[in-house]
Amino acid sequence: MLFETKIRDIRFQLEYVEAELQRLATITDEPRRSRIMWFSRRMVALRQQLDDTAIKASHYHPAEKPALDTLPQINTRLSDIAATVQFVRTREIPQHLMADDDTQFFENVLAALHREIGLGSISPGVSLYQGNWFGYVESNPRYALYQLPASLKTNLTEIILIYHEIGHPLTTLWGNTLLDPINAVVQTTVERKLDELVNISGAQQRQNYQLYTVQQMIKIPDELEELMCDAVGVLLAGPAYAIQLHLVLWTIGEAWFERADTTYPPHNIRLRLTQQVLQRHGWDTSATEQVLEDQRRFEQRFRSGEPKTQRWFYDEQYLDEIIAAIEDVLQDRGVQLYDPADSSSLRARLCQGPLLLFSDPDQHKVWQSETMQHLRHQFSSPK
Repeated sequence: MLFETKIRDIRFQLEYVEAELQRLATITDEPRRSRIMWFSRRMVALRQQLDDTAIKASHYHPAEKPALDTLPQINTRLSDIAATVQFVRTREIPQHLMADDDTQFFENVLAALHREIGLGSISPGVSLYQGNWFGYVESNPRYALYQLPASLKTNLTEIILIYHEIGHPLTTLWGNTLLDPINAVVQTTVERKLDELVNISGAQQRQNYQLYTVQQMIKIPDELEELMCDAVGVLLAGPAYAIQLHLVLWTIGEAWFERADTTYPPHNIRLRLTQQVLQRHGWDTSATEQVLEDQRRFEQRFRSGEPKTQRWFYDEQYLDEIIAAIEDVLQDRGVQLYDPADSSSLRARLCQGPLLLFSDPDQHKVWQSETMQHLRHQFSSPK
């Protein structure tokens, strides 16, 4: 009875999703329509999977041996189908229903940014009205859905954070081509740190460092994607991203030396990585150095400082090898990195925002007004 009831429930939800997608498919915006049509085809396939699973469920009989029982497979298949339908009806469809002229405007801006850096194969969708700040909603990476704050309509400065979010669909789009070199760096770093234990004096201290290394072997895989996206962010947007990231980290909490959650590295590691990218390329670090110096003064007065084990493990060699691995893949794929000599591109214009906010607030107000006016003229869809 439970399976039959759940199948009926999924069918009701699937009927709603298919009807809404069919209605939404009449929109004229091609990137958004392409995304809707992709999900429509996905729903057709899901309906077939649901029909097949319903047949298997109707013919189910418990096996004498649990290892031969098909009930877990039926349950898993139903859960997967239900989860996909749930995503489309609660995340995908609402962002289309709430879409307005501003949504279309920012989609056009992001599409131009993707083309400009060599990622024109991604057709970005935008959700402006949700409970989250910046984010990437995982689905088909070629139709990446980015969550942006509606406040961008009056304050463009934060839009530079999109260069971090762009990293997320790349992990799916490029798969092991991107992830394997990064994982290899982690593996060699762990081996290097285990070898370095002989140089640590004192049995108890050596044991502490060994325990920290073992703990990192467990924790690092969960944080790698966010660390990779920070590297992508600064490789694509230079000092502007580094400054904006610092402002973000002050906004979201106090986890400077500990993980805020399992998916993010400690704040200070993220800042050190961005600074190391700037130094590696010889990009201007004057603003970020001042920010970091202010941060260090604060730490010395009010906090105990970075744990020695953390500084020892996340050393310059580890961070530099992570950066180099990511940079090599980006360049091999034809992605255009930040160029401080560029002064005419859309990216160059947006990168001025955080720098002016930091160095010249009055000029930042001028930048804000002129840039928004320019973008509205260039990227607003015709009525």
